[in-house]
Amino acid sequence: MQLFSRHLSREVAEAIWRQRDQFLDGGRPRPERLVVTALFADLRGFTSVAEKHTPEALLEWLNEYVTAMTQEVSGHGGVIRQFAGDAIVAIFGIPVPRETQSDIDQDARNAVLCALAMEAALRGLNQRWRMQGRPGAGMRIGIYTGAAVSGTLGNADRSEYVVLGDTVNTASRLESYDKERFAPDADARPARILIGEPTLLRLGGRFETEWVEDVALRGKENLIRIYRVIGMREESTVLTEESG
Repeated sequence: MQLFSRHLSREVAEAIWRQRDQFLDGGRPRPERLVVTALFADLRGFTSVAEKHTPEALLEWLNEYVTAMTQEVSGHGGVIRQFAGDAIVAIFGIPVPRETQSDIDQDARNAVLCALAMEAALRGLNQRWRMQGRPGAGMRIGIYTGAAVSGTLGNADRSEYVVLGDTVNTASRLESYDKERFAPDADARPARILIGEPTLLRLGGRFETEWVEDVALRGKENLIRIYRVIGMREESTVLTEESG
């Protein structure tokens, strides 16, 4: 239990512990190949915010943001993989490998639902911060679905639960892609949400999206088809398309 508690939330650790024979190999989590949906979120305008706060006030401001975003990730079935300054990395589809395409599809939908909920939460934070005379912020989110491997990295003294693969790298590149395009507006649309085509194909038409472009993201050779998530679609429209 101590081993897994170092890597994951207590709830996830307890779930793994109940199935420890499946996960342990020589006292360490067994490497797992699985299909995940990775979500990267980063604040826009963080440098400007940092300039206007004392270090103590900045940490308080950032903790308010992280607390709100963490609640949304947890509430939508994701696992926070990492905090890196103002950046958040969340993975949907761990630690237990999904056994059906339906479950993998649901992870992708959960990730996009989470991104929209994070945007709504940030809008609420911005309104409160404005009333308090504090600056608001925007956010960029990148989401991508594909193969990855999970396991531990490190030694007996210090180890870390990791999820690695091109899928995770691509989600990061989507978040940082052309930072001024569809730039977030702290009041109207505080989040820019970009997804790759593999994620789009698993959404079942439940979201309104628009094609952005096909591009070779930084450090990559193959073209990635990028879409922007605008919001949820009307349920009647989704039902009509599914029946058709």
